[in-house]
Amino acid sequence: MAYYVELSQAPRYHPTIVFEDQPPPGLFRFDYLKDGERASPDEVPQHVRVTSTHKRVSDVFAIKWYWGVRQNFKDLVERLEPGLHQFFQVELRYRTGAVEEGALFIFNICRSMDGLLFDESDLSWSSTGRPIMYPFPGMIVRGKPLGLLVHDKAAIAGCHVWRGDRLGSPYVFFSEALYDEFVREKLKKLVAYRTLEK
Repeated sequence: MAYYVELSQAPRYHPTIVFEDQPPPGLFRFDYLKDGERASPDEVPQHVRVTSTHKRVSDVFAIKWYWGVRQNFKDLVERLEPGLHQFFQVELRYRTGAVEEGALFIFNICRSMDGLLFDESDLSWSSTGRPIMYPFPGMIVRGKPLGLLVHDKAAIAGCHVWRGDRLGSPYVFFSEALYDEFVREKLKKLVAYRTLEK
């Protein structure tokens, strides 16, 4: 069993965060880091600032198009997939000027793969030739919820967090083991959709 997961867009969990570093030319693209590849530290901001009125960030949260995470989430991923993914420490300053005392990281998911059975999933094809989920996650279209997603059980065996390769960067999947631990440890805040396996 696997889950498609999104960072919560609920206002209480979704602060507005901007980069304080000046991005090097050509490095900051809307690419969710490296689409499953490893990044170098000079491609990642080291200082960010909350411009909304939030006084705390959750355990997983959005830093523009990156995943921001706390130490507890990092530890959880490292227990299941040690050394596979990258975590770049970042300093976060709140609107008040206070600096977040807990360790925060930008999470680079270093596995990208085709785990979905496209012919058996409710996917449409875009003009770029990439499959897209229809309806889109988090949306209701004509009363229909997120379409059926079916994973190849053998392809995702032993994997705990990955990006959908042909689906493109925004699509992130968790194994049942990782998602269950996330829930058990009461981390916040993800929206999750269960997928099937075959």
